[in-house]
Amino acid sequence: MKLHVLLATVALLVPAEAFAKDWKLALVPGPEQEVAYQDGRQVVRSKKPPKSGAALVVATERFAPKQSPTFLLTVKNYTDQPVNFTLANVVVTVDVGEVSVLSVSDIEAEARSVEKKAKQAAMWQAIAVGLQAGSAGMSQTSTYNSRSYTPYGSVATYGTITTPGNQAASSAILANGTAQIQATRDQGRAAANEILQSADDRGFHPATIEPDGLSNTALTLTRIPPKATTLRVEVNLNGEAHTFVFQLSQVK
Repeated sequence: MKLHVLLATVALLVPAEAFAKDWKLALVPGPEQEVAYQDGRQVVRSKKPPKSGAALVVATERFAPKQSPTFLLTVKNYTDQPVNFTLANVVVTVDVGEVSVLSVSDIEAEARSVEKKAKQAAMWQAIAVGLQAGSAGMSQTSTYNSRSYTPYGSVATYGTITTPGNQAASSAILANGTAQIQATRDQGRAAANEILQSADDRGFHPATIEPDGLSNTALTLTRIPPKATTLRVEVNLNGEAHTFVFQLSQVK
């Protein structure tokens, strides 16, 4: 995966304006790590042990509380044998709570959930619109009673008044409601499609890494727990561990 492709995808999903109390990542490089910049983004490289190497690009240094931080991970196999690299080789932890890496199928499931919620919202809208339109179109009957007083005593009068339904108002409610229901469905479908289109770029890709070969994959995380202060990304390959540490803070 190319870095500029991932960054373009992330840019589409991150609002231009920062929210109050954004999350901010600050890299804490270890003694065996080198820090550089690529396309304006911070890159930390783990110095080559005998069998493996790893580099992590920080794609999102600042993000809203309800968004997911994203990295681009490159791993290198320095042995003379192919090796499988899967989600089991990556462990992400925070000091408070839990966080995990999203696979392509996880992100696809997220898209389905977004569309399902939109359909449910549209269903409740349809019920409300139907009730409102029905009420406007029905005739209304009210009962009245009055009492008057004469020199010969009081006289009570009872009766009912029927007001015809407003069919024009009922039709207008149905028309406006139908448009709103369709808009809800369309918005849900559009949001789901946007997520689906980004799944391949944002989801983790397992790979078989050939001898002296390398593999790239995105690391998109689940939401960071509110009280977390430290984030650790540990990459294990060929029995060697590469650990990347970040301090977490919330800024306005």
